[in-house]
Amino acid sequence: MLPFPGTRGFSPKIFTHIVIILCLGSECARLNAQTASPSPSPGGEPGELSQITVTAVPPEDQVVPTARPINSVFGQDMGVIDTPRSVNVVTRAQLEDRQIFSVQDLGQFSSGTYTPAEYGLDGIPYIRGIYAELFQNGQREIFYRNSVVPSFNQMESLDILKGPGTAIYGPSGGGLGGYVNFITKSPQFDGYHEQLETTIGDLAGGGQSWHHYEWAIDSTGPLVKDQLAYRLSYEGTDGTTYYRNTRDDKEDIYGALTWTPTPWLTMQFFGQYYEIRDNEVNGFNRPTQALIDNGSYITGPYAPFANGSFLGLVEPTGTKKIYGYQSLNGPANSARGNKLSLQLITTVNLAPDWKVVNYQFYEHLRSQKSELYGYDEWVPGVSLYDTRTEIHHDYDFCLFQSTVKNQDIAGVAFRAQWGKTFSDFTIEPYAAYDLIQNPNTFNIADIGLGSPPSIGAGGAFGGYQIKGHPGYSAGINDGAPFFTAEGTGEYQVYDLGIFYQHRTDWTKYLSSLVGIRGDYVDGQSRLPTGISSDTTAPISEAAREYLIGRSSVV
Repeated sequence: MLPFPGTRGFSPKIFTHIVIILCLGSECARLNAQTASPSPSPGGEPGELSQITVTAVPPEDQVVPTARPINSVFGQDMGVIDTPRSVNVVTRAQLEDRQIFSVQDLGQFSSGTYTPAEYGLDGIPYIRGIYAELFQNGQREIFYRNSVVPSFNQMESLDILKGPGTAIYGPSGGGLGGYVNFITKSPQFDGYHEQLETTIGDLAGGGQSWHHYEWAIDSTGPLVKDQLAYRLSYEGTDGTTYYRNTRDDKEDIYGALTWTPTPWLTMQFFGQYYEIRDNEVNGFNRPTQALIDNGSYITGPYAPFANGSFLGLVEPTGTKKIYGYQSLNGPANSARGNKLSLQLITTVNLAPDWKVVNYQFYEHLRSQKSELYGYDEWVPGVSLYDTRTEIHHDYDFCLFQSTVKNQDIAGVAFRAQWGKTFSDFTIEPYAAYDLIQNPNTFNIADIGLGSPPSIGAGGAFGGYQIKGHPGYSAGINDGAPFFTAEGTGEYQVYDLGIFYQHRTDWTKYLSSLVGIRGDYVDGQSRLPTGISSDTTAPISEAAREYLIGRSSVV
């Protein structure tokens, strides 16, 4: 579905977030997984201790959640035990052990988290029954339900947070559910490391096997000793899937640089570009209990508007056995997209207890879907620019002869997102297609739902044409019986925020955290430039009023 923010529903209001958290608990030292190898004592002296050799496990091979600190919750490094929020830390070793390749698998690590395959494509997970958001190194990505499926090529580990964003990260379109923060692969300074992986084919025992190739190359190492290091990863797939007339093709390149020219300055750059070609998979139509129990499918033609019905009826001619791979997918259907992500994180250590951190993030997304059964989507471009500057200050003071530790974070954030999206559909008449027939017949232009050619080959219900052809888009043509233009629009949204957070460790067992943030949001949506020339019917005034609007939120 389209990455369209829906700014029309805005109304002036105040977005001010105040968070006060009081947590009790014992201070715990960070634990690292270790392997102990006791050696027998060579001597026989009374009281002599045996020698023990301890070998550390590299962080990327650890599975315990305390393997690394997390800053994806409150913007500062904290142990997961000391973080007073529901957060699940997933390490690289866990991802590899469980063979996690998509967001659809995140439910294995976090309760209340799942990713439904919306129309067969898994894009955005749900947390606590609400759409979640995707972050990269603490910065929110473009929200795109299933237009471009997220890639895991760049990811080293991830954090799954339940609940709303804190004062540092601000509000999100996903609401109160939570978000998933991807932590990207970082360059390594300790030497050169290369890795090559490949998969050839997929075998389904007793079922339909299919051709599928995957390959991945990862390389990292220093360019300048102790100052500059690189990371380069490439991942590709080429092949079909279990379902007929579907593809799973991807080309993904990721690169990272870490530069530390002086002890007080560190710059981290991350860049990724990938292209995908896959398909929506809608499964079966004409559901019956017999279909569920034993795969018995009702065959027969579709009669548009038969017996005064709203859309039409299926005229049964019998039943036939159907198999799981015989989904509603024609050979001309496709879903394509590409995404570019660039991120720069700069840390300046002004003093042992003062530092400034600046985040810069740019993202650009394009996608197009052509589903001849009744849905088309075209996103010529959605862009995002996000920046945040934080000032960190750590200090102590004495209270009743005890040292009280304090951490302050203050800063400003700015986010801008703009783009243009088109969709062409009003209904998707799944029942009209007989899945036993030739998949070339899965075409809304051939089932007789509409016929005036002046409205387009898909008839009054659209779902056939692409931008630039007559009849696009059915949702905003006056000849269409339904109006579904919310997926068609051109928009800009701007968000300016200021925040402050204070943490105090009063004692070994008592700490408090207070945060406050205010945001000013301005959004505008309009009918895309030149849309009238792409349709054969004029746009009504009601449609224009619906599509054009501006609102501000403070």
